[in-house]
Amino acid sequence: MRRRTSYPIQGLSHAGHHHAEMRADVNGDASVTPAWITGYLPHELADQRAAAYAVLFGELVAAVSAPGKTAGGSAVGANGML
Repeated sequence: MRRRTSYPIQGLSHAGHHHAEMRADVNGDASVTPAWITGYLPHELADQRAAAYAVLFGELVAAVSAPGKTAGGSAVGANGML
């Protein structure tokens, strides 16, 4: 099973083209593998921004890997509500 959202952002940071995909792939053991794919034109922008995206993706993985907590540290109820 895969959950996916995909979106283009016109004119982002002087890019001629920007497209991003965030995906959550559910594995056979019910674990989830997150993926964040970003494309830029010109390609040099991708190289320039790779380190920043790596940090953001690491923060995203940490947030979704901490069950029962929100990004601010608040407890989350069984229904996903604070």
